[in-house]
Amino acid sequence: MAMQILHQFAEPTIKYCIIMEYKVVPFNANLTQKDSAEAAAQQLQALIANYQANGYEFVSMESIETNVAGTNGCFGIGAKPGFVTSVAVVIFRK
Repeated sequence: MAMQILHQFAEPTIKYCIIMEYKVVPFNANLTQKDSAEAAAQQLQALIANYQANGYEFVSMESIETNVAGTNGCFGIGAKPGFVTSVAVVIFRK
């Protein structure tokens, strides 16, 4: 999902605006027991390179914390409580 944000700049005699398009994508490194942090870094680098090839500029990597709702089960049997989880996202713009 891309989002466009209008940035306005004003100088004494010139007024112009730039429309930036932002894209936020999830990132989850796929690692095995034998992989090191280097493998995760390489996967992130590949993601960034892929979006750069499509005209996007890397902005940042962030963590979003969210609540996952629990389930009621059947008459309370098998009910599962909600929990908090975090998701890593990479932000790009063009």
